[in-house]
Parts: sequence; structure tokens; C-alpha cells
Amino acid sequence: MLAESTNQISAALRSILAQVGDRAYGERELRRDAKECMVDMMRDALDHGADPATPFFTFVVSDSVAIFLIFDDPFEIYVFSCEERELIRTFENQFAMRDVGPCKQLLATRYGKAAPDVAAARSLAQLWIESD
Repeated sequence: MLAESTNQISAALRSILAQVGDRAYGERELRRDAKECMVDMMRDALDHGADPATPFFTFVVSDSVAIFLIFDDPFEIYVFSCEERELIRTFENQFAMRDVGPCKQLLATRYGKAAPDVAAARSLAQLWIESD
């Protein structure tokens, strides 16, 4: 789903989380954690003379539901059920946060997520992340 407004991102994400049964971790928590990660990654890039717009990914796992955020253009959100320990071990041991291509390849091959559940222009996603 290609979102064209922050409201569309929110509505799509709430719908997907309801379908997979994640009640403990919602949109507000995701925006908060996404903002913290985005700021940390941009600071780190600037501290090391790198481009702060370089794509990266992050993920959270709550109640056996994984939520992956790909900070690129487009910004992408992937949501799926998983075995928490296996997923965390796989992604934390095999990838750096800037390994977006290999991350997306593994999402497709191992988890059946060849396309994101939600996509939006990165600038729109940044507005969504900043919203309350």
C-alpha cells in the first residue's frame, strides 16, 4: 500500500497490527522508537562524515510480531508473525543497520515479505514519525 498522507500510514499500520494480533505495541510506540532510531543514525552518520540520508533499517519484535522499518525512499514498513529469538538472532548477528539490500532479500526469502505492507515517500514518513 502506497500511502499518500500521514493519516493513511497510521490507518494502514493500525489495521495490519490488528490483523496480526499485536496489542502490546502500537503505532505511537513505533513512531517514538522510529524517531529515536532515526535521530541516532543521522547523528552517527554526521559524526563520521557520512551522508545522513543513507538508507538503514531497524526492527522491533513484540508478542511474536516483527515490525521492520526501512528508512529509504520510499520508506517501507513490513509486519509479520515470527519466532522472536530466531529473528533477533538472525538479524543482529548477520546484518548492520545499513545492510538494507540483504535485509530486504532475507525478508522476502525467509519470511515471505517480498513487498512492504506500507510504503511512503521518506519525507512523508518523517512527518508521520514526528506527529502525535
